[in-house]
Order: sequence, then C-alpha cells, then structure tokens
Amino acid sequence: MPVGTSPRAARMLVEYWSGSAWVSLASSSGTSRILTITIEDSLNTPRTAVVTLFNPRTSSSNIFETGDFDTVLKNKMKIRITDQATKTILFLGKVEDVAPENSLRGYTVTVTAYDSLIELQQNVLKRDFLNDDATKLQGNFISDDVDKLIDFGSYNQGTGDRSIEVVNTTDSDDTGAYRFQGSLGKKATKDIDFGNSGGNFLNAIKRLGELEAGIESTASGAITGGLKPYNFYVDTNFKTTSTSTEGTDNFFNYFPAGCMPAAAQSGTSYTVSNPADDGLTLVFGTGSSITETGQTLKMLPSFSFEDIARERVTHLNARFVDPVSGYSKDLEFEVFNYKSITNGDAIQDLYEPSGTGTGGTETSKTIDQQGGGVFDAASGGNTIGFLQYLSNTGGAGFALLTGTNNAGAIKHSVAAGEQLHIRNASGTTVGTITLSDTTSANGSDIFRPQQVFKQKMVKNFSVDTGDILTVRRAVAAAFAHKDVRRVRGKFSMASGYPYHFVEGQVNSVSTNTITDSTIANQHSTTTDGLASANIDTFPTAGIRTGMVLHKLSGQGGTMEEYGYISKTEDNSLTATLTNSATFSTNDYYRTYIPLRAGHAVQIKNLALNSSPFTHVVTSIAYSEGEKGFMTNIETVGDIGNPKALNAGSRQTPSIPAVEYDDETYAEGVPLGIQRPTFTGTFSPGNTSGSNTSTAISHSAGTLEVNGEKYDIVAGDSEHATTGLNGAMSDSTNVIISFKPDVSETKFIFQNEDDFKNEAITKGGGSGNAASLNQGDTVIVIGTGNKASHSAAEASFQLNHIELPGSNYKFDKDSISAKSITASEIKANTITASEIAANAVTAAKLEADLVLATNIKTSATVNDGSGTDQAGFILNSSGLKGFNSTGDQQVFIDAVTGRLFGGGGTAVIYERGIALTEDTNDLTVNSVLQFAADNKTQATGTTLAEDLDNSEEDVDVADGSVFIVGHTIIIDSEQMFVTAVNSNTLTVTRGHNSTTPATHTNGAAISFKGLTVSYTTIFDGGSGGVPSTFILSTTQQAGSGSGFNTSFAHPIRIGPAEADKTAFVSPVYDADIGNDGTILGQDVLSYWALYSGLVYASTSPGQSAPAYTFNGDTDTGMYQHTTNQIGFATGGSVRARFYSGGLVLDTLGTTSGTDLVVDGSNVVHKKSSSRRYKTNIVDIVLDSDKLYDLRPVDFEWNEKSATKGKKDIGLIAEEVAETLPEIVNYNNDKTPESVSYDKLSVILLMEIKNLKEEIEKLKENK
Repeated sequence: MPVGTSPRAARMLVEYWSGSAWVSLASSSGTSRILTITIEDSLNTPRTAVVTLFNPRTSSSNIFETGDFDTVLKNKMKIRITDQATKTILFLGKVEDVAPENSLRGYTVTVTAYDSLIELQQNVLKRDFLNDDATKLQGNFISDDVDKLIDFGSYNQGTGDRSIEVVNTTDSDDTGAYRFQGSLGKKATKDIDFGNSGGNFLNAIKRLGELEAGIESTASGAITGGLKPYNFYVDTNFKTTSTSTEGTDNFFNYFPAGCMPAAAQSGTSYTVSNPADDGLTLVFGTGSSITETGQTLKMLPSFSFEDIARERVTHLNARFVDPVSGYSKDLEFEVFNYKSITNGDAIQDLYEPSGTGTGGTETSKTIDQQGGGVFDAASGGNTIGFLQYLSNTGGAGFALLTGTNNAGAIKHSVAAGEQLHIRNASGTTVGTITLSDTTSANGSDIFRPQQVFKQKMVKNFSVDTGDILTVRRAVAAAFAHKDVRRVRGKFSMASGYPYHFVEGQVNSVSTNTITDSTIANQHSTTTDGLASANIDTFPTAGIRTGMVLHKLSGQGGTMEEYGYISKTEDNSLTATLTNSATFSTNDYYRTYIPLRAGHAVQIKNLALNSSPFTHVVTSIAYSEGEKGFMTNIETVGDIGNPKALNAGSRQTPSIPAVEYDDETYAEGVPLGIQRPTFTGTFSPGNTSGSNTSTAISHSAGTLEVNGEKYDIVAGDSEHATTGLNGAMSDSTNVIISFKPDVSETKFIFQNEDDFKNEAITKGGGSGNAASLNQGDTVIVIGTGNKASHSAAEASFQLNHIELPGSNYKFDKDSISAKSITASEIKANTITASEIAANAVTAAKLEADLVLATNIKTSATVNDGSGTDQAGFILNSSGLKGFNSTGDQQVFIDAVTGRLFGGGGTAVIYERGIALTEDTNDLTVNSVLQFAADNKTQATGTTLAEDLDNSEEDVDVADGSVFIVGHTIIIDSEQMFVTAVNSNTLTVTRGHNSTTPATHTNGAAISFKGLTVSYTTIFDGGSGGVPSTFILSTTQQAGSGSGFNTSFAHPIRIGPAEADKTAFVSPVYDADIGNDGTILGQDVLSYWALYSGLVYASTSPGQSAPAYTFNGDTDTGMYQHTTNQIGFATGGSVRARFYSGGLVLDTLGTTSGTDLVVDGSNVVHKKSSSRRYKTNIVDIVLDSDKLYDLRPVDFEWNEKSATKGKKDIGLIAEEVAETLPEIVNYNNDKTPESVSYDKLSVILLMEIKNLKEEIEKLKENK
C-alpha cells in the first residue's frame, strides 16, 4: 500500500555506528526507546535530526545513576535514521549534542545531530585560504570552485574517504550520477574575496550558487531555458543492507533551482523537473474524493498560500570597489525585459569578452562607460542609458542598464514593444533589443517594471570583488532571484515522511539488474483524479543510488525483500536484495524517492477544482511521537509563473551569513568611499595665480578622513611630481585624488588615462583588473578640465569632498540648456559691444527670443516705401505679403483672424471660406463652387439665339435645368452661370481661360464637371442678410437604373420658400439614386423639413402610399384621413391607427387562440393549457350571485369605435360589485370589461349544482 495510508507504530529506527556495526537505540530486549523524533530539512542548510529517548536507570532509587544510553551516546558519533515502513535511510549525520533530562516523563536523553553540511558551516573561511596560490578560487566554472570549497571545508582523504562526497558526472555507470550537476556556463571567480562577508565555507557556496544565475555563455553557445541559481543538499548513499558495513558518507547534490528531483542538466540547457508526471503531487480534497497513490499525498485543510509579490524589485543599488579607478562606487542598475534581440553576441562583446566568458582584456573596462549606450533610435534619438548585462543573447531575456549620470538613474521613458538600439563607443549601432509587450503589473516579463508599477523599488546589494564582470553578473544573479513574483505555501500532512514511489513490472533480469522498458507513473483518474503517464527514465523520477528497491508480492503488493540501489540507468536498476533473493521476469518492484528541500512538487486543490501548479519545497519538518506523525511543508513558487522556480528562500545559519543583500558592505568602511573634509579651497590657475585657463590649484588646509588629519600645503596641477608637469590638455579629464602613499601633503593631479593605466599596472597588466588598487589608500575627490577658450577659467567638479568654498567651477559644456534666461541676466550687462560680429545667427536663436514691432524679410520689401523686392512684413496688424510692384497679395488680419488674398476676393475666417467682391462684406450672389475638371455632360437643351463674343445674357430653350453656379460649355467656350431668369442665363464669358466666341442658334449646351456649388442670394444691399441659401449638385448620367437624365439637385434653405426650413426640389422626373427612392413624379414634387418635421404629400392614398418600397409601390404607409395613419398592401387599406385605437379593415378567417387586452392595453394570447397553470383546485364560489346580475340592452357612445351601434351585455361596474372575479380592470383599478368566458365557467358550475339537485329530487321521488 502507499505510504501514509494507515497509522504505523515505531516507524523510525535510530542506529549509531559502534565502530563495527550499526546498533539500534533500543532496550536489551529490542523494545524501541524512542519517544519523539523530528527531522528538519531547509534549503541550502544542514539537515537536523532531534531524537528524544527513554533512558531508564539501572536502579530507580538512585537518581544520580547513569541511564542506559549515557555512556553509549557521544558527541560526533555517527547515527542514521531508517524509515522501517519503506526501509529508506532518511538521515545520516553526526551527534552534535547529548542532553540527559529528568522530567515528568522520566529519565530521558535528547540527541541532536546534523548532516555533513554542518562541517562547512562551522569551518571559517579565512582570507589566507583565498590568497594562497594553492587554494585560491581559479576555476572557469563556479561548480569547480564549489568542489574546491567542499574539499578544504570538510574532511577529505580522497574519494571514498570523505565526509562529503562530490561526484561531478552524469555518467549513469557512476554511483554518484546526477547528484553534483556542474555549471553550464563558465565564469571567472578568481580572487573573489569572501573574507569580509563570507564567514564560513557554507555561506561562500551559497553565494556562488546565486552567482550561477549571472552566467551568460559557454564556449559552445548561450544557455537556454533561462538563468537559474543553484541549490544544494546532501543525502545518503548506502549500497548494502548489511549492518556491519559503515558505508560511505553523505553525497553532495548541486543543481539548478526547480530542476530536482529530475536529472537536471543536458548540454547547454536545464531540464526543469516535471512533478506532474515524474514526481510528487500534494492534493487537498474532501471526504473520499481522492485516494493516495504512489505519487499523490493528501494535505490537511489547514494549508495557506501567501503572496509575496512585495519581493519584486525594479532597481538594485550596487556598492563595489571599481577595480580600475580604485575607489568605491554606488551604481544603480535597472531591469528591462526584452522579447527579442539582434546581434546578441556582438552586443555582449561590448561589455565582456566573446567566446568562453572566462575573462579577458575587456574586464578592465570601466563600469560607467563613456561611449556608446542604449538609444531609442538607430541614429540620433534619446539616450536611455548604458548596457551592463544581457541574460540571453539569442532570445527573450532581461537587460540591466545604468543611467548616464553618476547616480545611474535612467530618466527617459520607453514603451512596451519599443526597439532599443545599442551603439559602440564610436556611435555605430551594433544590435537591438525589442522590449516585451507586457504591461500588466502581474506579468512575469514586464517591459520596464518601474514604469508599470509607477514606483522605484530599490534593493541594496554589495559585492566585494575585483572583477568588473563579476560585479555585473552578481547584480544579474540578484535580479534573477529578486525580480520574481512568488507565492509561498504552508501545509501539513498527518502521515509518515513524504515520498513518491515508482512501481512497475520487471521486463528482464540480468544478475542483480532489473529492466523496465516502460515506466508508468502512479496517477489514475479513478484514484487521485490525475492523468496517468509514462516516466521518461528512472533518473528523471529522482531515483539515485542508495535509495531502496523493493521486491513485491504482486502488483500493488507488500514488500518481500529489499536492497539499496548501487547503479541507476535510464531503464534499469541494480541492487542486492536481502536473503540473497533475486528478481524474475514479470516480478513487481517498487522504489521510494524521499522528498527533500529543493524538490519541485505539484499542488492540486480538488475542493476548488483548481488547475495544478508547481512549487519548490523550501523546508520540511517531520515529527513522530506518541500522538502519531505530522509533516509540515513550506514551498515557494508562482501559480501562473514558471519563472518562480528560480526561487530559493534565504535561511539564517547559526553564524553570520554572506552579506549580499540589504546589509553593510564590509566590517570597516573602505577609505575610498569615505567623504573627507578639507579646510582649504580650490581655484582656477596655478599657485601664482596665473594660467587660469590651463591649471587648477588648491590652498593649504587640513584634510580629515577616517579619523586621521593631514596637513596639506598649497599645490597645483602643474607640479612636476604631484601634478601634470605642465598645463592641462584640451578635452582631457584630470583626476584629482588623495594618495597618502604618494604624498600626505598634496593632492594628486593625473590625466585620466594615466590614472587608469597605473591601476591596470598594479593589477598585473591588461586583463587582470580583478584586484586593481584594492587595499590602496586612494580617494578620488573629483575631476578638472582645461577651459574651453583662453579667456575662460579652468573648470573642476569636486564631488567627493567637503569644502568651505565652492566644489564646482563650470565651463560652457556643464551648463544645461535653457537654464539661463532673461530673468537671470542683469540689465544692460550684455550689449551690442559685448557681442562679436556674426556671433548671433539664425541657427543660434531660440523660439520667443526675438521681439520687435516691425519685422521684414528684407529691408527692401516694396510696400510702397521699399524698392523692388517681394516679401513679407510682420507687425501688430498682421502678416502682409507684397509683390515686387508693391501690390498686396495676401493679408492675415491679427485681430479678426481672416485671411484675404488676391486683392480681397477670397476670405478665410472663423466661419468658413467666402468669395467676395470687396474686402469687407459678402454681397449679392456670392458663390463657392467645387467641381471636377475631367467630366462633361449634355444638358438636354440648346442655345435659343445667335450669340456674339461679348453678350452675357444668353437665351436657352429650357432654363429650368440651370442654376446659379453651373459651368456650361457651348462649342469650346466655357461660361459661368451667375443668374437664371426663366429661359435667360446671365453668364461670365470666357470662363476658365477659354476664348469668348460666336455661337449659332441651336448649338448644344453641356455641363462642365461634377459640381457642388454653394450660393447665397441676398435681398439687396451691402452686408444684408441672405434670404435663401442654395446647395446644388450635378451628377454625370449613365446607363441603367439609378442615374438621372437631369443633373441639378438644389437644396434650398431659408425663408424664401414659405415656412419651409429646408426642402429638395428636383426639376426632373427620374429616380435620384440606386436606392430607388422616387422624388420627382407628377403629384409628389418634393419633400421638406418643416422646422425639424418631415412632410410628405397626402395623395393619392392607399393605391400609392406616401412611404413605400422599391419595386412595390402600392404597399406602405400613408395618411388615410385627418389624424389617421393607414397601412396598405396591394393598393388596399388593411389597418388604421387613430385617436380611438386600431381598426383592422381586413381580417382573415381561421381557427386559433383568442386575443385579450389587459389593463395596460397589452395584447396577449389567451390560453387554457395546464402548461401555464399551477395551484389548481376546485372553484369555491357562491353561484347564487349569478342571479344578482342584470343583463341590459344599450347603444355605444362617442367614446367607442362603434358609436350608435346597439348591443346587449352587462355593465362592468355593476358586475364588479357582485362578481369581481370576472371583471377586467385598468391600471387605475377602474372596471373596463367583463370576461364572459369566465362567466360561462361559473354557469357551468351552477349547471352541475342544479343537475346534482335534480338527481337528488329524482331519488327522493
């Protein structure tokens, strides 16, 4: 049966190594003395076992007599704990403390033991170890240095005789296969100094494990699958069941986070654990909804999940010693996530060596780069910052950028999906990154977290190293750990120690090796509700050497024999079984994989039917005692974010941990980061006061730093020893520093390159920048520069010193744009005499800086006072343009905003465009026309007279087809129609630059173009109000329905046409569009808007409704008579609405359901079906009330639809007093009608009563 399905007594067996055998901590009769056991397993820390034993005395009367175990248990004794239910050896370690106690429970002893990691924690990592050539870290892979730290931090007498075995191989033939998984990428870790912040070997290994996430590339290519920190633990590796064999000590497991218990490494990629198929699933469900299987365990309902999204960060402030400059810096790194990259390798070469990533000449580059950078355009554009790190050169990843100022802050915004361009020092674009599209704050790859969160979330980070590349990668590793939204889970299980197991049937046997070609997992939809699947290999399921292998009595059976695995291959396991038993083909086997901190597990809540999600176990606390078993588990992960598998909780060890997060930089503050004070001053010029543009000097004073005082004498940058031995050079930074090793009385002035080269030389030459200037007493207090021209003074910026005077002298390049405005300049200080000729040109003028009452494009603009040059004049009245003869061609009025052109014939003003005859007002018949030039069309009429080449009144055969605004063509001459008077047109001759000519009577007239014209007609007088506005359109004719044969469609707006606000008056009898709407037939000559109302003709009526349909002109809506709307089909009226209601003129005949009208005048279908009824009972009603009803004879009055018609019936008001049940009421509760059908029901009831009485009378007779 699966582990944990039933209670078990004395589950754990505790044994100690006597020197010749493993001996149980039991009584002489074999009775277990265990009272309680706890096993605690936390990520990256020693595993702890605490065992409390009943320790009776030989003589109960002597309270000072020793107990049974007092002389047996000793400090540093090796013990092991075996789960007797599975035969798994869960713990192997050494006793750290033995504590006897006399309590109410009796005489007891408590033993505390740790696994082998305690050696690494207790062994102090000394600086001498790191500085010794024989022991210092020099590996290309971090895992090499981890191996070395284990070698020197624990007992080691060679393979097989070590307290911690390290096997760096994935060779399945090796007994240590898949445990120690080497780094995928190379990284120079030489000279990393953990002396100040490491404390012990274990903490140094933790730090290196985190730095794994900062590795970028290998000799063969970039790592795929994302960067991950490494976690670790040690486990047992027994190969025999013999109690007389001590066996090997713990084996060190080193693996990428989230990749255990699978075989986690292949080539240059990680294989993330897949607990859904190969590992353990923790399930919460109710009742018997789940059954535990070999890969499913139940959790108690006390589970909780804590969202720890607050651990997300947008920035890391890194504190480090710059190995080139030699002084400490604080630099702010910001993270950007990108979805794609081009030329990633070339970009990477900008900040670290190409190829192996093991260090080289580029490691001497300064971290605050001076050239190139990241820009938002391929050329020009805005500077975003400097690139410091890429997590992936071949796909999506994250980039670390620093700003363009000393603090490192990035001020310029970017957009999701934006492409950023990375340039080299010469300004050439090397490659690009395209930012992620994610803008949700819950996303795992937000394009720029700070911009989305609208908050800067900074964590402080420090690293004590002399390698710039390590600084970058250390910061990257910290981001990989921090920039992850995590959820922490806490839950319990009331069962034994948690395992998952693999069970199967043997396919073949060779000696002690069994093979199973198809390894099935233990899930089933009928038991735990999870889908079954095949496990890839035994190693991917977490099976390692030293784990237990059972021979079963049958499928799902009990253990018959067992052994410990000595070899693990993809589909085969080797083990020697107890009692010399062997496997046979078709036997069943089972092997258990104990859960460890660092393993990935699947979590499923069946009660909520949630989707399974993966977490990483960070701690396991198993306890066993008189009340049974309990296991408390903590996990970390993200329900929707696999990136959270990078997580690894930080545990506080027994001694101070590595100072890598939010802690002080070192035990003592290095001299380089202290800010000294100086009582003297700095000034331009040498000590003699001359050469103010090429030298900087300082006065005498007292310099105080780190509690020490130095008497400084006056000095300058020209000094032969402490200075440049001459003047400062153009465009060269001069580093000003204090180096007590060189001079304790003067400041040092050096060209920046010389300063750096000196640092590189001290580090051992190019490429050896790892320890440059570390330990030197040097403080860089600022920089200086030669003046930009001889009349100016030399500048300096002293950022790292306190002075009584000014720390700055700025030159022109240090003054920000627009920072000096007119208000900062004293009146009359800058006059014409101070401005050199041609010094102020158009290119140097800013907007709003040139103010004048009259500005001309030239002094000779001919505005009547000039000579012969065309141009513009700008003054308070507006902008005027003149030709060379002095004629005004355009004028923009500064007061009205109107634009006048061509002598005032065109005006653009706030209400639109006007064509006018003077410069002030609109006059009679002003026209704005838009027309196409490439179309002409016959008008259908002709010239009605002979026409000479000057006459402007033109007689035509039919003037009704023309309106003002038309352009007409007779022969080849174009004329513009300005008025229409019956059959006489007033025109402008020779329109559009055509030549006026003579024309003969009968000549054809055509329209020019597709025209839209707007005409205003005035009732006379300049400035008068137009009486009518006409909008006219013309249309080209064509074949087929939907095209007209006449062309003017005037829309008239205004009071000229009676009281119509707007109407359309076509002058032809044809349709006007493809929709088929008719507007021009004989009796329906227009439709109009009467102040917002639609008007249509009332004739002819039902035979041709006013509102009808294309192709069916006798069906539609019309006015039947006054206050009546009629509906017709086929030319006959069918229904009418009027104030009295609805009249149906034609009704069909058929059988069906009656209609009724309720009190709200809503029409309903009347039904008597059972489908619509409930609470059906017999009527309880006094039928005698029927005899109180009064039938009447009456006539309908004027309020009804049948006035004067005689009728019979009941009065609803009278019935309401007698039988209200059969009365219909209006909404105001007034009686409206009688339900005669309900009356018939009551009559039926009365008839039945009468029949019953008749039957009784017959019986009595």
